[in-house]
Amino acid sequence: KKVPHYVAASMKRSRVPVWAVPVLAGMIFWAPIYIGTLETPEATTGPLVAGEEIYASACAGCHGGGGGGGTGRQLSGGEVLATFPDWRDQVEFVAQGTAGYDGVVYGDPERPGGAHVGGSFGNMPAQGAAYGGGLTRMELLEVVLHERVLSGEDPEESELLAYIEAIEAEGVELPEEGDLPEVDLGE
Repeated sequence: KKVPHYVAASMKRSRVPVWAVPVLAGMIFWAPIYIGTLETPEATTGPLVAGEEIYASACAGCHGGGGGGGTGRQLSGGEVLATFPDWRDQVEFVAQGTAGYDGVVYGDPERPGGAHVGGSFGNMPAQGAAYGGGLTRMELLEVVLHERVLSGEDPEESELLAYIEAIEAEGVELPEEGDLPEVDLGE
């Protein structure tokens, strides 16, 4: 029985093309060099990363993934920094939500664009564990840090980041409510 010409041609060829052998051999040397040129990912731990993760799960649904607002107020574009020049006030507001400020001005009453009044833009639920929310005091500090950076605060100059780092370095226990303990910020 005669074999068709296209089958006969395939039977004469080698299974690996000649040009592929040096290419495959070269990959042994090229792959480690290529892997070495890849960028290392940014930090995957620390208060900024933790705050970003908390924000994504607890805050982004109302305030938007980038802080642009929605059913909750806008946080980006300097809005948080204008409303809360002092991060301690923001931590307390996030902990209590609007229930702790119902009908009361919160933050800076002289902020550009006018003062914010609790409940005037909808109700924000309490986030602090002491007020029925799910976040510990450290988690509140971390998410507020992320919100402030989202709003334009430089992490390198953040007093809140320095505070969190000092708390962790000194091993200070944070109370779930009340005044935050004083720590040496090393300024």
